[in-house]
Amino acid sequence: MKHKKIKLLPSLLAAALILMMSGCGSTPDDSGNERSSSEANEQKEQLTAAAILDRVAASGKAERMTVRADLGSEDFNSVCEKLYGVKAESLTDGGIIFEESGQYADEVSVLKGADESVLKDRAAQRAQVYEGYAPAEAEKAQKAEVFTYEGFTILVISDNAADIKKDITSM
Repeated sequence: MKHKKIKLLPSLLAAALILMMSGCGSTPDDSGNERSSSEANEQKEQLTAAAILDRVAASGKAERMTVRADLGSEDFNSVCEKLYGVKAESLTDGGIIFEESGQYADEVSVLKGADESVLKDRAAQRAQVYEGYAPAEAEKAQKAEVFTYEGFTILVISDNAADIKKDITSM
């Protein structure tokens, strides 16, 4: 009987080792290459508002949004309270891209350190601005995507809002 238990021990150890190794998964990156779960987590920890806005701009789904301001820039800091009702100093990261002429409501705002209600209010303000003279833009703002992702609160006003949200949340 002792002899059988001794032979069983190496098999159990091997099975335990295989199970432990299978827990170290990998995830495909944007190019389809495999990367470890720890690499994926590290990239998410390093996620910035600038990286999110870069991804949106590169997607081709935000071609109307040609103006950009990032936290720390004079443009962003000077309009932060006006746009969001928060002081720039209260944010740990942030940025915005938008359509400059005012003809369209298109915008992506990314804030870290702000409550979701801040961007819901921003979307409501945008809808109100367009209500009288551009009903389609007002409706677009009313259907805005407001969500949180990796510690960021994000607003997307666009005809492609759902696709842009999907691009962001797949980072």
